[in-house]
Parts: sequence; C-alpha cells; structure tokens
Amino acid sequence: MRPVEERPREGGAGVGVCELELLKLRAAERIDEAAERLGALSRAIWSEPELAYEEHHAHGVLTRFFEQEPPAAAWTVQPHYQLATAFRAEWEPPGGRVAPGAERRPLHLGFLCEYDALPGIGHACGHNLIAEVGAAAALGVKGALEGLAGQSPLVKVFGDQ
Repeated sequence: MRPVEERPREGGAGVGVCELELLKLRAAERIDEAAERLGALSRAIWSEPELAYEEHHAHGVLTRFFEQEPPAAAWTVQPHYQLATAFRAEWEPPGGRVAPGAERRPLHLGFLCEYDALPGIGHACGHNLIAEVGAAAALGVKGALEGLAGQSPLVKVFGDQ
C-alpha cells in the first residue's frame, strides 16, 4: 500500500500519514511554483559575489524576493536586521498568532540563508545555492502550513552576514 492510501495513525504527533503526505505535496507544489523565481534569485546572487558583511546586492535580491512573493504582503520583511547586510522575513497565517494565555503555543520555524562569497573564487562555496535552498524551504513550509487547521505557525527566514 502506498503512503497516500494508508489510514491515518491514531495518537502520535496528531498528523495522520495521509495528512502528512498532503502537507509534503503542498510543500513540493509551492516550491515548484516558485522554481523560476528561486533560480533567478540564485543566479542574481552568483553573478555579483560579495565578501562577508559587504553583500549589499545579495541582501537587496533576497529582501525583494520575499517582499514580492505572492500573494502580496505575505511576508513581513525587516531589511538590515541587526546588521547592514542581514534581514528577517516572517510569515504567519491570516488571523495571526494565538492570543496570550491561550492553550496552544505557536509553532516557530526558522530558516537561514547564507550568501557571502570567498575572496578570489566568488561563489565556489555555493552560498548562492544555500540562499536559494533556504528561501525554497521557507516557501515550502509556508505552502504546507497555509491550510493546516488549528495551528498558528510563524515562519522566519534569516539572512546572515
């Protein structure tokens, strides 16, 4: 029997096998939908390698990526977060976080994007790809969690250096 045909398991983490497969499918679909934009993000960072703490171009590319990611205003972006070349992007579903004192605690997830280059060899280190994969993972988790009833997820993406 394939995983999508299995019956949900009782107990455990509260998500049945079928529901878990649906979440995985939603995540993969969301990443596939953004594949062209994600590839362009990686190429834009790769084309202008910048050393640590000097990645102003990469910072701009990543912050614009999250600011412009559909639907409009889905991500709250804080450019220059604690460093001139760092950022923070957050997403939470409509309705926001669980009220203080409520029984459920919000789910907090974080992803790190790294985008500095090495002197003399540029992005041979692959940090442009690390930035792309971090952004893709955040989009995938967002896609999976958007329809998850009864949760108050908060997805955070951090860009360092």
